[in-house]
Amino acid sequence: MVLFWRLGEPSFWDPDEAHYAETPRELLASADWLAPSYNEAPFFDKPILFHALQATAMAVFGATEFAARFVPALAALALHVGNLRSCALAPENPAHAVCRRHHRA
Repeated sequence: MVLFWRLGEPSFWDPDEAHYAETPRELLASADWLAPSYNEAPFFDKPILFHALQATAMAVFGATEFAARFVPALAALALHVGNLRSCALAPENPAHAVCRRHHRA
């Protein structure tokens, strides 16, 4: 799927992306899974589950761009699958304008 194509190839070019990759790396380094930090200062801008999932990916794949982007890519895939499932279960629902276009084609 396109979501995972070249996931680890480009380096971090957006400051926010590097920022959100550094936080789980520090989580792994400190082994404190309840208090995320960025540059050794407390960082609670995102829920801890997000950081913990990214840190788990980094524990499995290493502290790489791929590992930092893996959890958001999985979340996007889950959202896409959920939308498709919603369309399949209720294609005539007026809230599913995208589903109606898909079924007409």
